[in-house]
Amino acid sequence: MRKWMQAVLGVILVALSLQCVVYFRGTPLLGAVAVRRPPPVVASAAPLTRAAFPVTRDDSTVTRDHVPVTRFHAAVDIDHEPVNRHLVPKNDDHMPVNRNRVPVNKDNAPENGEHLPGNRNLVSEHSNRSTDTGVTLGTRRPFLRTSNSSSNGTKTVQADPHRHHPFPFTLNQPAACRPDTELVFVVITAVSNFDDRQSVRDTWGSYANDVHHNTSLVFLLGSTHSPLLQARLTNESQVHGDIVQEGFVDSYRNLSLKSVALLKWVSLYCNRSRFVMKADDDMYINVPNLLSALRKEAETRPMFVLGHVFVGAVPQQNRNSKWYTPLEQFNEKVYPRYTSGTAYAMTTAAALKLYRAAAAVPVFWLEDIYVTGLCARQAGVPILHHGGFNYQRQTNICVLRKAITSHKITANEKRTFYKQVHDPQIKCK
Repeated sequence: MRKWMQAVLGVILVALSLQCVVYFRGTPLLGAVAVRRPPPVVASAAPLTRAAFPVTRDDSTVTRDHVPVTRFHAAVDIDHEPVNRHLVPKNDDHMPVNRNRVPVNKDNAPENGEHLPGNRNLVSEHSNRSTDTGVTLGTRRPFLRTSNSSSNGTKTVQADPHRHHPFPFTLNQPAACRPDTELVFVVITAVSNFDDRQSVRDTWGSYANDVHHNTSLVFLLGSTHSPLLQARLTNESQVHGDIVQEGFVDSYRNLSLKSVALLKWVSLYCNRSRFVMKADDDMYINVPNLLSALRKEAETRPMFVLGHVFVGAVPQQNRNSKWYTPLEQFNEKVYPRYTSGTAYAMTTAAALKLYRAAAAVPVFWLEDIYVTGLCARQAGVPILHHGGFNYQRQTNICVLRKAITSHKITANEKRTFYKQVHDPQIKCK
């Protein structure tokens, strides 16, 4: 009997021991009352505000959408999105390099303030000129060559004036510039503009055939993918002997290449002339007035570019603008002073300096700014304004008799205006 009671007490003690162990582990047994503990409190996702990303000086990180953000660099913009500032480069080694930028030579900068914005009398024409989908020019570095000609035996590096424009002449007329040429007209034209070229020959370009005016005339253009157009152009060159063609694609975006080709051709085949006139094929030019202005200016200046000068033109930063210029191409706030590309004249000495400068100035797609702005600034060539250069359309005969140029003149209008300007029966007050 005593042994049986000891056994029962042992079982009861073991059961109580197990109950205590399980209870303290959180799972009641043997009829114990189950008490449900509340779940741990979890903070709800609050909207990201400046308080959510305080800027501290420690290295702790917080996480949003599985993206760690260092508190030291965190910032909140107006949209309450974190910006990880440590991902932004803090030195110039990682910033985009503008390889088209031309160093500003303070010695050559105008001192009269005309290159600064604010001259309301001269407004850039780039806001209303047509556009074209041609070949976009890429950035290129100038070709350089070394020379051992220095007196101290060290090598000097200078730009090669011919390697920077390596396009061959596919059609050329070296004899078009006579040895006694005073003024050579280089007309920028498109391959298909046959009637425009002929209208120039029939009108103001006919001065090239006048023995009393020592002028020469050539038309400059690029290449075409059309065999038919090329055949017609070759025949035109054989008939008139005034076509100069280079091996780059003829397009609006390649106008800068055309102007450099002009400078190249003059430096090679017409460097003994006195003056050079660059004009588009839709220009009307009063040649006697042009010669008079050039001769008068040359009395006091040995070298210059003459035309309609623009001052204070600002690059277009609107991506929707036809004249949008990325900062990678030009990152100055204001363009240098330049002349309208519709027509400008220069001394041959200036043309030679501009061609050499083009070897050191990367190509910029706006031709007038590139040649008469950037290259002229690099070369130190003075850019002069003359009111006789009209970059807009002018059809008044009495005005044309006093002017030098008029723009957007059709082939038939050139013929009509030329007759009327020289008609003594038409009187002007």
